[in-house]
Amino acid sequence: MKKVILLFIFSVTAMVLFAQQYDSPQVAMNTYVSGGPPSGDCTRKALSDSLFLFEYRYYQPDISTVYALRPILVEISITVVLGTWSEDSRKHIPHFFKIMDMMKGYDNYHLVCAEHNAKGGAVSVSGLNIAKVPTFIIYRKGIEIGRIIEKPKESLEKDLLAIIVKERH
Repeated sequence: MKKVILLFIFSVTAMVLFAQQYDSPQVAMNTYVSGGPPSGDCTRKALSDSLFLFEYRYYQPDISTVYALRPILVEISITVVLGTWSEDSRKHIPHFFKIMDMMKGYDNYHLVCAEHNAKGGAVSVSGLNIAKVPTFIIYRKGIEIGRIIEKPKESLEKDLLAIIVKERH
């Protein structure tokens, strides 16, 4: 009888632990509104799947780098070209969102979901010279100052800081 009770308690505990809802931001990748992957302009809300949420939840940006980025992002805008089919996008776009969420109010970025051939669907990316996704294009006052292509060299936040600081000096 003790074994049955212990088994029941263990089962209920396991169900509670594994049935929790993720309350992370509305980011993800495999739930598509129109029957296919998004292409062209896209939003965080349009991107949704559990792999994406996992990366967001468990990514730990370097806090000192994020604090260093905060004051210098004021005149910076970022265009992000991503592919919902791309493993690198699935990894680094949630990291980007986590960093942006830590910026408290910074939202000067634009998302473009590329088709598998790195074209932007209804939004033309031909002038952006996109070969791999994700590509993070960093602008100061409308002029491109740098890119992070496919994956960061060190980390997304450290590479962003290095591009912005290097261009300032």
